[in-house]
Amino acid sequence: MSRKASLTFKGLAIVFMLLTHFLDYRQPTNLLTPFIGSRNFDSYIGYSAGICVAMFAFINGYGLTAALEKRAGFFQKAAYILIKAIVFLLEYWVIVFSLFLPFYLTAGLPFDWQLLLRTLVGYNGLCAFAWYVWFFLIILLTIPFFSALFSKKMPWWLGLVLAYIPITLFVVISSLVDKNDQIEWLRGYLCHAISVLGGLVFYRFDLFAKGRELLSKAGLNHWWFYLVLSLLGLVTAGILRKGIVFPFALLPLLFLWTNLFDEHDLPKSVVFAFGWLGKLSMPIWFIHCLFFTQYVNQIIPIFDFVSVLRIGIAIALFALILSIPAALVYYWIFMGAKKGINALKSKAASTEDKPN
Repeated sequence: MSRKASLTFKGLAIVFMLLTHFLDYRQPTNLLTPFIGSRNFDSYIGYSAGICVAMFAFINGYGLTAALEKRAGFFQKAAYILIKAIVFLLEYWVIVFSLFLPFYLTAGLPFDWQLLLRTLVGYNGLCAFAWYVWFFLIILLTIPFFSALFSKKMPWWLGLVLAYIPITLFVVISSLVDKNDQIEWLRGYLCHAISVLGGLVFYRFDLFAKGRELLSKAGLNHWWFYLVLSLLGLVTAGILRKGIVFPFALLPLLFLWTNLFDEHDLPKSVVFAFGWLGKLSMPIWFIHCLFFTQYVNQIIPIFDFVSVLRIGIAIALFALILSIPAALVYYWIFMGAKKGINALKSKAASTEDKPN
């Protein structure tokens, strides 16, 4: 999977994320009254679009495995993980202190240290979507262990089986035993964990190439074949409404995307649009939470504003467009800070190299 394909895939994932939050009426994030529309149809699309988290999870597993393999020793890998975690937290905290906290205080709500600390570590506080913070940190901390577990010496088919089957069996069996859904939250996160491990093994064993090779022998390595399977997977997820479907429905969508972006000359406008959405996906993830946050809507009724379109998909896309300017500001701030730090490092290195 090329860098272009993975970046644009994140762009598609963030589009799906807004669709699932605006259209799936089961979502607990819909704190306000849903808009007019076909509740059943919108809800099917919304739940199917919930595959977005599996998409991000797979890309994280794939990208982090690739990054770790480029680093030689334990200390280099540990340093990479540590820096990645610190940078991610700092960027998230900038968004919290500059966006969510000001809205919270402007709404006249009392300052609460515990609420702020919960938000900063990724628990539901000022931002309902902050759970991704600790989820991403867990991925960062565990990916070196799983990267070592799935050795290159292992047969590729065994790695694929170990990545997908054990957790799937646990989720299915526990859902049958756990009649009261007491650990439903755990099963949900384990479904995302399957996608993380899927990304790991797909990079480790070059499964995109192997998959295309096998399908080519059967004359099925075509975008239309992947499209049909992707639609079937998404429809199945929308009907069954079981999170365990997502890691498997994701696979044909991944092959479709890599086929389109790696093997076809797509319009530059499409590559540009999804590429930029991929770059902005992290700030958009948190920024679009504003539409569903009650204390924000007490000040600016932004949910009512986007809902004037009265059509579910149009509302979600309108909210995405409105989120982009703020996401661009944060992106430029973060990139400027990184460039400044790199410039200081280069200057320090050049100073050390100069003879006395």
